[in-house]
This record gives sequence, C-alpha cells and structure tokens, in this order.
Amino acid sequence: MNSIEKDVARRVEIKDTMDRLAGELSAIDDRLREAGFGNHDAGAWTLQVQHNRRLDASLIEAKFP
Repeated sequence: MNSIEKDVARRVEIKDTMDRLAGELSAIDDRLREAGFGNHDAGAWTLQVQHNRRLDASLIEAKFP
C-alpha cells in the first residue's frame, strides 16, 4: 500500500469515527435536555440547561416589513 492509499484509508477511518461520535454526542445532549431548564447537580459538575435565545427572523420581518 502506498502513502496515498494509507492516507485515504486513515482519513476514512477518522471520518467514520467522527460521525459515530457526533451521533453519540447528539444523543447525549438530547437526554440531558430532558432534565428541564435550570441547574442540575451532576456529581463533580453542574449541568445548565438554558433556553435558546435566537431571534426568529420571520417573526421580526412579519412585524416590521
């Protein structure tokens, strides 16, 4: 196997791992959000679940055309 083949194979392996970990992270985040808004004791850590404070551009545009 030449250098390019090794690099491509390693890149595919890393990409697959990253995709798997991103999915796992998303699932964990979803479960943590189920705790509800506020601060929650998590052993040595504190979990803070906060509201998403993004602007609704379509609502603003509708009120101020």
